[in-house]
Amino acid sequence: IELLGCTEDQLIDILEIIAFKSLDSENSSSYTDEPYIPRHLILDELFELGASVNFTKVLSYISENAGILTSPATRNYKFAHRLFQEYLAASWLSKTKDFVQKIIGLLTNSFQTWQEVALLLADLLSDINRKSDIWDLIESLSESNDSDFIWLAGKILKEQNLSIEKRKSIVAITGQLRKNFVNVLENPEVPVLKRIDIAISLDIIGDYRSGVGLTDKKIPDIHWCEIPASTVIIGATPEQIDILKEKNLRNKIKVILGGAPVTQNWVKECRADGYAENAVEAVKLAKSFFD
Repeated sequence: IELLGCTEDQLIDILEIIAFKSLDSENSSSYTDEPYIPRHLILDELFELGASVNFTKVLSYISENAGILTSPATRNYKFAHRLFQEYLAASWLSKTKDFVQKIIGLLTNSFQTWQEVALLLADLLSDINRKSDIWDLIESLSESNDSDFIWLAGKILKEQNLSIEKRKSIVAITGQLRKNFVNVLENPEVPVLKRIDIAISLDIIGDYRSGVGLTDKKIPDIHWCEIPASTVIIGATPEQIDILKEKNLRNKIKVILGGAPVTQNWVKECRADGYAENAVEAVKLAKSFFD
């Protein structure tokens, strides 16, 4: 308090407001990793704390000591990472009475800017056991016909591991969600990864559809494609490495095999010099050959 002229809690409150306001002023068409924060915005908020605040020391503390802000340009600041900014903005929203209406409005104006904030907001509400507020958020998202909103409702439902309670309000919300999930799943214009997320969320609340059924052979009644029998080779083969011997190069060249599908047993069978799980490990192994 003596150094900065304000308490830690006061400083956090100010950072939350700055994070929210700077995101709110971001141009959705010029989305960046960490948008610039004009210095006057920071000073205006610090001014609200009173005359005892040492502006210079506070700015120095949150940028040089705490590492929350950086100053890449004169009179301009940025949060060190966008996630800091989104978390602080979500924390500020969680303390407002009409946070659901606020986040819905913000998502409507710029979904890309605020989607992560909405997910973090649900995390914060869960941490303080405000599950009914999370359901309110999901309900408001599910009332939209926008596939992005439906996807976000499902993602919150999945990430928060919410149990489907038998209260009338929850039953009504999940009933609407089921219909919206199915509508989005059947829309080929929605990206595949989002439809996968929605399919998982639909499974959580229960899929009312009967499914594809079984054929006479008791297998799922879907279109099956036959794949011709063949041999699949992963990476090098023992015969390919033997070519190096034939050309008298085996003692001059080191062979490293690896990657997710390759196993240690295959490396031994190929008589290679080593195994690496990924490119970084391959570089380390290659360097060890010269030690």
